[in-house]
Amino acid sequence: MGDCQRVLGIDLGIASCGWGVIEVRDKAGSIFAKDGKPAVGVRCFDAPLVYKTGKPKDAQRRSARGQRRVIRRRRQRMNAIRDLLHRNGILSDAKDEALALALRRISRPGHKPQVTPWALRAVAHDCLLTDDEFSVVLGHIARHRGFRSNSKRKATSNAAEETSKMKKAMEETRDGLAKYRSFGEMLASDPKFSDRKRNRDKDYSHTAKRSDLEDEVRKIFQAQRCFGNAHATEELERQFRDKAFRSGRSRTARTKSATARSSLTTTNEPQSVHRRSNCFDSFSASSICASRLGGPSARCGPRRLAYC
Repeated sequence: MGDCQRVLGIDLGIASCGWGVIEVRDKAGSIFAKDGKPAVGVRCFDAPLVYKTGKPKDAQRRSARGQRRVIRRRRQRMNAIRDLLHRNGILSDAKDEALALALRRISRPGHKPQVTPWALRAVAHDCLLTDDEFSVVLGHIARHRGFRSNSKRKATSNAAEETSKMKKAMEETRDGLAKYRSFGEMLASDPKFSDRKRNRDKDYSHTAKRSDLEDEVRKIFQAQRCFGNAHATEELERQFRDKAFRSGRSRTARTKSATARSSLTTTNEPQSVHRRSNCFDSFSASSICASRLGGPSARCGPRRLAYC
C-alpha cells in the first residue's frame, strides 16, 4: 500500500459553508469515513442580505458612515475657512454662525428682494465687495465646492452608473457656461436655473466641476484687486484655494497640487478684468443685487445692470 494523504476541502458561501475530507491513496481518491460516517457536511445560515431588495445589509451602514465622513470633513473645512477669513480681518469672528450673520447683515429678514449668495457671486466681477459680502461669497463657494472624481476612468459603460450620469450632466451644463464668466454667474442669471439652484431627484444638471469653481475664485480675486479690495491679496487667494479645494488629501496629492499651482503662477494669463462703469463706485454689491431683483434703487438703469 502506498502513502495515504487526506485533503480538507472547504466551499464557503454567503449563506453556507460546505466541507469534506478526501483520502488520496495510490493516485485514487475517496471520501474519508470514520466509524462508518463520511467526513463531509454543510452548515447553512441566514444570508446577510435584505429580504425584499437583495442588497447587502452592510450597505446601509456603509452609506451612513460615508455621510458622517462628508459632514465631518465639511465641518472641518468650514471651520478652517472661517478662521482664515477672521485672521485676515474680513469676518468679525470665527464662530459657526459668523457667515450666516454676515448674510443677515447684508439682507435683513423680511426685506424684499432678498440678496442671495448666488447674486453676490454674479456681481463680484463688476464692483467692490464689502467685507461681509466678500466673506459670504467665499464661504458659499467653500461650502459647495463642486464635484471632482478621484477615478481615472472616464464616463463609460464600465464606470459606476451614478458617476457616469453625473459626469455627462456636468458636461452638458458646461456647454452653457461659455456665455458667462463663472459658474455662480450662470446659476444667478440663466433662466434655466431660476426655479432652483440644487440637484433634485437624481438630476445632476446643477452640479459644478471643482475646476470651474477654482477658476471662479481666481476671477473674483482678480476683479476685487482691480477694484481696490485690500483683503483680496494673492496670499489669501492661495490659502483659500488650498483650504477650500485641496484639504483632506494625501501628501502625494498635495505635492502634485503644489507643483500644479507653481506652474499656474508662471504662466502669463490675459488680464481681462476692466471697470464696466464709474456708476458702480457709489453703490455696494447689495444695492446692485437689489436693483437687479427689482428693488427700489435702480439709479444705474436697466441697461447698465443687464450684466450684473
